[in-house]
Amino acid sequence: MTEMTVRKADRDDARGIIDLMTGAMEWPGFLHHGSKMEFWEWRYGSNPRGFTTEVVALCDGKVCAHAASLPTDLVVGGAVHRGTQYSDLLTREDVRGRGVMESAVPKLRELNRARGVEVEFAFPSVAGEKVVRKAGFVDLPVKMGQYELIADPERFFGNVKLGGIKRMAYSGIRVLKGNKVKEDPSLEVFESRSFPEDTEALVARFQKAFDFLLRRDLSYLRWRYAEPRGGHFRLLFARRGGATAGFMVLRPYTIEGRAYMDIADIVAEAGDGATIGALVREAAKVCREEGASLIQIWLPTDHPFLPDLGRAGFWSKPTGPEERMMKLLYRPVEGSDQLAQALKGVQRCHLVLGDTDWI
Repeated sequence: MTEMTVRKADRDDARGIIDLMTGAMEWPGFLHHGSKMEFWEWRYGSNPRGFTTEVVALCDGKVCAHAASLPTDLVVGGAVHRGTQYSDLLTREDVRGRGVMESAVPKLRELNRARGVEVEFAFPSVAGEKVVRKAGFVDLPVKMGQYELIADPERFFGNVKLGGIKRMAYSGIRVLKGNKVKEDPSLEVFESRSFPEDTEALVARFQKAFDFLLRRDLSYLRWRYAEPRGGHFRLLFARRGGATAGFMVLRPYTIEGRAYMDIADIVAEAGDGATIGALVREAAKVCREEGASLIQIWLPTDHPFLPDLGRAGFWSKPTGPEERMMKLLYRPVEGSDQLAQALKGVQRCHLVLGDTDWI
């Protein structure tokens, strides 16, 4: 009979964790600088929030399951709360169905509670959703949608059946919609490898439009998007009158030789259509430069940016039956009754792909 032990992970478990991950999938599944060990060090060893938690199950002395939570502060109703996002829940195939993860998750919660975490949350896979729901996680009251922009019509319609006819139809619809993008000649859009010092001042203005979002201080943004070990991103900024007016984080990637591009994050003041439009125009150039024809973004279906993104050419994209749906599940830690009530009443959220551990 297999002997199983569940405990907090330590640095000596890193190689076993990586072997478990890479034995089941192409982990982490996207381009990053350096080795898999360097990626693990980035994700679990250098988070500026400083209290990443990992739990492992050992079967006959070898890592056979892993569950972790990434420290990620939340801003709910304007107040900052200590949160943590579940990540990399995986059980080795030969021990699945034996309750291994059901033992690991309570241990993870115990450690999070001891560290003062107020709320745990997850953007789960299909399998992960079953685990966290069983552990008491519930849906945040927000509906997510996927939207796309054809950045290179010639390339895009050249790769689809009846592309010529569809391109004509697309052009006709664009003419009917008209170009209603607001423009501001005082805006300057540029690309940089890091975030300007005044980014937090922009974020403070931006977050007033929402009652739920992840906290975006400068140290977090630089760790999340500007550290090469964590992934390959391109950072666009809009500046007006010497001050940062908005930014967009792009994630180019390739699947089976075909190039794609996601918007991992976008920040601007709600109603500043000129900044949003300028960032989209520059993103379309970067998209074409990367050899992709489509830009995609996940946002709540009532997000205040959607009208301006629609004027810039974005359309709602139906999610296919095999595609992963973006949803956020959460579980307040005992003693966070006031926060639990606030989460039930959330109405306006900013949630994007970069808030997840998917990329």
